[in-house]
Amino acid sequence: MHLNSHSLRTIAWSTLAFTTAHAQYIIENLSFGHKDGAYISSDLMTVPNFVIQGSGDYVPQVLSDRILLTPPYPGNMRGSIWAQQPLHHSGDWTAEIDFRATGMERGAGNLQIWYVKDSQAHETPTSLYTAHKFDGLVLVIDQYEGHGGSVRGFLNDGKIDIKAHPDPDTLAFGKCDYAYRNRGELTPIKLHHADGFFEVIVDGASCFKTDKRLQRRES
Repeated sequence: MHLNSHSLRTIAWSTLAFTTAHAQYIIENLSFGHKDGAYISSDLMTVPNFVIQGSGDYVPQVLSDRILLTPPYPGNMRGSIWAQQPLHHSGDWTAEIDFRATGMERGAGNLQIWYVKDSQAHETPTSLYTAHKFDGLVLVIDQYEGHGGSVRGFLNDGKIDIKAHPDPDTLAFGKCDYAYRNRGELTPIKLHHADGFFEVIVDGASCFKTDKRLQRRES
């Protein structure tokens, strides 16, 4: 699982939790911020089992209860978090993510959630649109088409060169509108994968659902 933010002013992630079917248990090595009263980081620099990266000399700020992927100023900054270990669970699973985005109402950046076969932590793509080929899912949260906000899903089986595609936005297989900026509270996003369907739930409401199946990601 990878979280990537580009030029959205302040982006704060407070929780990332992977659970198995029926929330029987949390996959600890793929989660952080889910334990009440527990710090995300003991040294306020690193998060166990995750790689945190920024652009250039910038490094995302790790606090006791959240991670600031991008700062209020200056703009045009990028931050990312990559899980160091793969998801080995072969059954149903749910990923729950809480985030907050603040800044200009018409910010031009985006927030991306990657669930892909091969970790790209050592060659992190700047965005979905500059990635060549990958095998997996990318969820893009931005102000597509000038609306207050949208959530879109992209799937690739490793054969499509997104960067070379003449109109990559047409490759989205699911979409819903959601005004996510400056809400004054955390926005929960849930990715639920079960036998026969995949669903994205935003703030408790279904965003989109598909019968496209995601393969288990080994690395």
